[in-house]
Amino acid sequence: RGGGGGGSAKLVTQRDINCLSDPDRNTRKRALEKIVKALGELAKDRANFTPSEAQEALTTLHSLLLKLFKDSAEKCRELAVTIIASFAPLCDDVGVFVDATVKAVRERIGDSPVLEESEEVRLALVSLTHQLVTLSPSSAKLCVADLCSITEKSCLDKFPDAKKVAADLAVLLSKTVREESREFSAAVCKALASNLSHQQYRTRVAALHGLGALVPCGDAKVFDDMMPFVARLNLDRAHQVREAVLHVAASWMVDMPPTVIPKLLPVLLHGVSDDLDAVRGTCVELVDKIGRAQA
Repeated sequence: RGGGGGGSAKLVTQRDINCLSDPDRNTRKRALEKIVKALGELAKDRANFTPSEAQEALTTLHSLLLKLFKDSAEKCRELAVTIIASFAPLCDDVGVFVDATVKAVRERIGDSPVLEESEEVRLALVSLTHQLVTLSPSSAKLCVADLCSITEKSCLDKFPDAKKVAADLAVLLSKTVREESREFSAAVCKALASNLSHQQYRTRVAALHGLGALVPCGDAKVFDDMMPFVARLNLDRAHQVREAVLHVAASWMVDMPPTVIPKLLPVLLHGVSDDLDAVRGTCVELVDKIGRAQA
């Protein structure tokens, strides 16, 4: 279909498609850059580019772009990810691309050892995964194991930005594949917990948000295993983290079986004696909110 009409013709010729598989990395790179430029121009005015044309064009390019996720040239890998991420919101039905794309992402960043050496490309890959699940939540059910593996390994990434996107992805999975992710929740929660001692407070807050959403998806052991890690953050040096702990404790008290309340109450009430007025105020608000919910 490569040189066909419609969306494909506006974006890519048969020669461009041939160039994406060329042995010369500069030829591949130029072909990718040409597509990125054409896509950028067309996307400025959606009247130029209907969702069905976007669907057609990505269908033409998709398998070639996934192969380029493994390209020897970092720039080609980055551009291939960029093109799929740019196409995704323009398509009629991005869901048809989710399973194969997520499997290709897992090959690069979702197994041990992680093959992708570039931290920027790793960030782009986990961000693309988050975007695809956001755009097509129902498609996530087709590849839960892959998604959970990507999330777990990205939580362990050395790059803080990748850790934060992975935590956001954990929150998203708790909403879209809550039941299906149960068997993987312990491993992902353990990876999230490893970031609760990260030097950047934003990374600690993101990990807390991830745990707050994902722990209720697991069994009682997941909760028991995570509690000590969460409780010690009552004493964190950053008030944003101390506030996040209170929100997590409060949400678990509402969302989980009543048997957890005696373990969570000391964590929540610890906020009453915090040094900062704002944290103390948050504690009082949350206690009041829980009281009304239980009434």
